[in-house]
Amino acid sequence: MTPDEYWKNFNLGTELDIAGRFIYNGLQCFHEMQTFTSEEDSFEFLYSISVGIERLLKIAVILAEHTPGDDQQAFEETLITHSHSELVRRLKVTHNLKLAPVHNEFLSILARFYRSHRYGRYNLASVTAPAQEREELNAYLQKHLGSRPIDFRLLA
Repeated sequence: MTPDEYWKNFNLGTELDIAGRFIYNGLQCFHEMQTFTSEEDSFEFLYSISVGIERLLKIAVILAEHTPGDDQQAFEETLITHSHSELVRRLKVTHNLKLAPVHNEFLSILARFYRSHRYGRYNLASVTAPAQEREELNAYLQKHLGSRPIDFRLLA
């Protein structure tokens, strides 16, 4: 087995398990939310989901684009990104991948969260600003699931 084959079969298999765990943990957090008022819950959900999906997309990009003759270092440097939309764009080049607008919007939320919102409380302006990740998640859910705020206590 070549190093390339080993990498794609075993190392990426471990990476797939890691990505799946992040996604599962994010969905478990979402499942346990009773309301969407807690900044901590929104943060935990978005962090886990954004990391998990990013890692999953990178696996797909490697499997779709990498060939043994590639400049390995240059190729690996192209994977250093937190842009979910860019990773999806790369997959669309080699696969007939079509996402609905609702999915693209969610990927944009994840990218903005990971790029900037997760650091929002590290600056003084956060004293008077609402938690952007919570507000953006709530707006997305209200837009796509209904016009009124969701209170999961009513569903229990």
